[in-house]
Amino acid sequence: MSFTYDISTDVGKVRLLIDDTDAFSGKGDRGGQESYDFSDEEIAATITLEATLGLKAAAARLLRTLSTRAAKIAVRKDRLGLSDDLSQIAKNLREEAATLRAEAKEDAEDGIFVAILSPSWTRREYERNLLLDNATVTDYAQEKDTD
Repeated sequence: MSFTYDISTDVGKVRLLIDDTDAFSGKGDRGGQESYDFSDEEIAATITLEATLGLKAAAARLLRTLSTRAAKIAVRKDRLGLSDDLSQIAKNLREEAATLRAEAKEDAEDGIFVAILSPSWTRREYERNLLLDNATVTDYAQEKDTD
């Protein structure tokens, strides 16, 4: 499993959206343990799954995955007067995922357009269309002359 963070790639853009940009925790270059949430392969697979809605939808799916992970260990811990509420982390991740999913759907709807095709008016196409309509060019020319 690999980690890269290149903002010019789709994987890098999704990493930016989900804030999964650091490969290692700790100080210094590679001074700590691996700390990224998803491998490049997992992100690429998610991008493929969410191809119809785009990168924001892929990011939303990954945030839902993170929220599921957090929910599995969702507890409240009190240590030395400090409390950690991991259930709140899961809730926040789900809310962010819902926001991204809504943005992805909105972006997809904005991208829809209708193309209006106008008929070709070249002589060849015109003659072809007349023939298809059981008429001939000479029939049309005669009608035009009588008008």
